[in-house]
Amino acid sequence: MTYGGCVNPAIGRSSVYRTHAFGIFFDRLYTYAEDADPHSLIGTLAQLPAHGSVDAVGQVPHWLFAFDAAGMAALRAVAVLATHPEERSRCETGELEQLQLRPFLRACVLESVRLWPTTPAILRELTADTTFGEGAWFGSGSSVLIATPAFQRDPDLLPFANDFVPDIWVDGRAEQYPQLVPFSAGPAECPGRNLVLFVTSTVIAHLLSMMRLELQSTPLLDRHRPLPATLNQFGVVFRAARPLRFSTVDLVSSAGRPAPSAGVPEDINLCAKSARGRPAIRPRSTPPAPNSSRWHRAPTSLER
Repeated sequence: MTYGGCVNPAIGRSSVYRTHAFGIFFDRLYTYAEDADPHSLIGTLAQLPAHGSVDAVGQVPHWLFAFDAAGMAALRAVAVLATHPEERSRCETGELEQLQLRPFLRACVLESVRLWPTTPAILRELTADTTFGEGAWFGSGSSVLIATPAFQRDPDLLPFANDFVPDIWVDGRAEQYPQLVPFSAGPAECPGRNLVLFVTSTVIAHLLSMMRLELQSTPLLDRHRPLPATLNQFGVVFRAARPLRFSTVDLVSSAGRPAPSAGVPEDINLCAKSARGRPAIRPRSTPPAPNSSRWHRAPTSLER
């Protein structure tokens, strides 16, 4: 690597480190896949026959990349569902023990990504000479940047541009608008699309079955007004109108002891993250426990 005619050793070391780190990651990934639980997702994937140059296990990093945005899409979908009771009532929240696709909930996640894209720009390379609009010509090999919010919210082309209309993903209307690409499209479509939609719709189904959420933060996402162009998921705050099932969300005191379920209020504020940057559940008026000034949620294994 050179910088101003001189070798930049810092950049060179960084490149070598990334290459080494990727090598370690893939070695561990393939080792894990060879001895994975056959009933797990990666175990099933590893059993699929390879076709030509297709590397099924090599798609796993793309899944992980997709999950970086899955939480954002799910949280935004829950926020808009909290202010759209008609759509909320149609969500498939029954038979949670059964594996199912939940088409309407999947549509809600797709619609949240259309409204607030987690990937606002898509890069593509033209494979042929192309003329755009009124004579703008670009040669083969040109790079093109597609600003997805401009296309997915174009009021001149989309009658539902700034509204929450998940039905377009169910009744086929979305297919009439090729500019709607919440997970990209074509040969470079996100490989994690179906996995993310399955997981997020399942998580939302469980969440909505446990409590009725009311959006407390702004913007309020009024169903009678155009939805805002952006939605910061870290600022979203809900109020749970029914008690949580604390068997699935453990509460512990700051001293590390399990918190008693007695005395936990029915109204609980849920926010996207605490002051330390972690997802948080904040009781509205929980009495302080002995030797502890406040109760807080136990961090998951991913947060430790």
